[in-house]
Amino acid sequence: MLEIGNESFVADSVNICPPLIINGFMILRNTQVGKRSFLGNSAVLPTGSKVEDGCLIGVLSITPSLPEDARMKDASWLGSPPMFLPNRQESPKFPEKYTFKPTFSLYLMRSVIEFFKITLPFAIASILLLMFYNYAYIIFKSGNYMRFLYEAPLILLLLSVSTIFFGWLFKSILIGKYKPDAKPLWSTFVWRNEFINSISENLVYPFFESMILGTPFAPIYFRMMGCNIGKKVFMETTEITEFDLVTIGDESALNYGCTIQTHLFEDRVMKMSDIVIGKCCTIGSLSVILYDTKMHDHSLLKGLSLIMNSETQPENTRWQGSPCQLQN
Repeated sequence: MLEIGNESFVADSVNICPPLIINGFMILRNTQVGKRSFLGNSAVLPTGSKVEDGCLIGVLSITPSLPEDARMKDASWLGSPPMFLPNRQESPKFPEKYTFKPTFSLYLMRSVIEFFKITLPFAIASILLLMFYNYAYIIFKSGNYMRFLYEAPLILLLLSVSTIFFGWLFKSILIGKYKPDAKPLWSTFVWRNEFINSISENLVYPFFESMILGTPFAPIYFRMMGCNIGKKVFMETTEITEFDLVTIGDESALNYGCTIQTHLFEDRVMKMSDIVIGKCCTIGSLSVILYDTKMHDHSLLKGLSLIMNSETQPENTRWQGSPCQLQN
């Protein structure tokens, strides 16, 4: 019941045609996405939606509900409810072989990198688990169960901590330091960046970071990876990718699942830039901050809200909505 046209782009966490439940009935409808359309992170396409060719549904946005709006081609929509964007920032131009029409050699190169991106985190995790299994086997075989009780937690902790060095090592080798830039989708930089994300999301976060979120130790990995994080910062999120581009001031709070999004994909081009969060700022649960933004000291972004790119939040202000608006 879902059709997606050629050369479209579906970003992370997009919710496409979820069934609608009303008064005990499940409503299912056909959902269509046209050619070369873009669905941004955490966008929602209700069941029965139709996105025409060349359209953009922005981050944390929903499709237009009016039929005349939904029929527009090459249109850009942002927010919930969505507003029409007559103009948006133009992406740098790259040859089509790096965006929509890759060559065979690029396919081959991407296949090799993607293979290791998928398999390596689980291979490392398997080795660490086997090391713990072998240790446990030796102890149990000797019959010294009390030794296992007081040693096993320490061994598990050491193995978990070791995962952060794998993330740091691969980032140092494959990326070095992130800088503001723009790269086409079919480039090794994008794939290497996804490789680092895979190591983080499938190895470091489940084995180490998820256990310490919300504690004073949560920023350790992100500081190692290049984030500039101040003192007494509360973190209950792992949604940070291009680490060197993020600055967070003292005593700020990043609540559950909020996204510090230092990049956007538009027109098959990855655009990256800095995000600066001042001292004593608060970012609500599941909110998103786009790149080239700055939150000044003591500013607050409420839950499920969006700061558009290139915006600035003044000191001691409160914001809410997608896109966010100033609150009294």
